Amino acid sequence: NNELYAGGNFSVCDTTAASCFAKWNGGNWQPILGITGKINGFQVVDSALYIGGNFVHGNDTVTAIKWTAGGGFTEFVNTPHNVVNGFAIYKDTVYAVCNSARAYPGQCSFQIVNDSFVPFYYLGASINFYDSYAGFRVAFTDNDTLYFGGSFDMDFYYQYRNILSFYTGPFQTNFFLVDSTVNTFCLFHNTLICGGIFKKVTDYVSY
Repeated sequence: NNELYAGGNFSVCDTTAASCFAKWNGGNWQPILGITGKINGFQVVDSALYIGGNFVHGNDTVTAIKWTAGGGFTEFVNTPHNVVNGFAIYKDTVYAVCNSARAYPGQCSFQIVNDSFVPFYYLGASINFYDSYAGFRVAFTDNDTLYFGGSFDMDFYYQYRNILSFYTGPFQTNFFLVDSTVNTFCLFHNTLICGGIFKKVTDYVSY
């Protein structure tokens, strides 16, 4: 609705105390209070804003929550154990992507059905996937394709992959060199552009 919101990990908007969530009112940033922690991603779903991250709402620690201008914050029926990094809408279903964690390795993508997070695709939980940085960082849709990006394990011998795509047929993986990470996607003139840090021969480069 032509509104601009910001989320992250901050405690001040201009000179006003804030807590990770704010709205632009045309002249400055206005804090939206009610949660504390860190916001990683947003998705507009009907009249609600789906928020992913790791934060506290009331007495509950959650990794996702809904917010509306008229109703404030509303918790989902459940949320993933792993930190939610982002969302995407694919074929009228909302998907959420997450980090991995030692306690819940491989639980990195979910469908949101009736306000519940339902596991969608499990990654192999090999030893290198226990690292907290591994997992899906971003979700993106392009026509009939759903993309997950990040740094994740698809096979043995520490072979990380960076892009996983789903469409009418089976999924496929695309990847840069080992240890690269996709943090964001952008579609420009029918070309999918990846942003992140990528390993080129022996050097790391960011795009």
